[in-house]
Amino acid sequence: MSAPVGVSCRPDCSQSYNAGTNVTLTAMPATGALFAGWSGACSGSANSCTVTMAGARSVTATFNLLPDYELSVSVQGNGEGTVEGMLIGMTCATGETCSRTLTSGSSVSLRAIPSAGSFFAGWSGACADGGSSCSLTMSSAQTVQATFTRYATLTVARAGDGVGYISGNEGILCPIDCSEDFVPGTSVMLSA
Repeated sequence: MSAPVGVSCRPDCSQSYNAGTNVTLTAMPATGALFAGWSGACSGSANSCTVTMAGARSVTATFNLLPDYELSVSVQGNGEGTVEGMLIGMTCATGETCSRTLTSGSSVSLRAIPSAGSFFAGWSGACADGGSSCSLTMSSAQTVQATFTRYATLTVARAGDGVGYISGNEGILCPIDCSEDFVPGTSVMLSA
């Protein structure tokens, strides 16, 4: 694209100008491409260059394809769940490894979704930090692991011929609620 208007090198790659006219050219890479630099009457790698018309001039803009990188997602653990790759068409379940090839610079959002009876224990690899969602930019090949773990179920019961309740600091109030799922390692205090 040029200023003054005249060159838009699709399909017009040539234009006549009066002597002394300053023509500013701007390189505009398409999606998946990267502007590499100018040669001829322009030089450097800035997106714009100016040519003063003092005769016939020739300018070449070089564009390179952005590299593709692989995103590999594995879902593991003794629990059940899935990882969704939003906008990249990926759904990966426990025990699976899924991959997509993406262009450099692509933004990826991953979301961990635990199944009933399981919880999301965390990410490792390129998504080592964060909650159940992770965002990353493809600047190299990326590997991500999501781990799901089963809840530990505590079940209490009343016995004997008397009447009473069992209460717990984490939601148990038996005979109304006699069973709860807990993250392994949780301490639960019970009172009769």
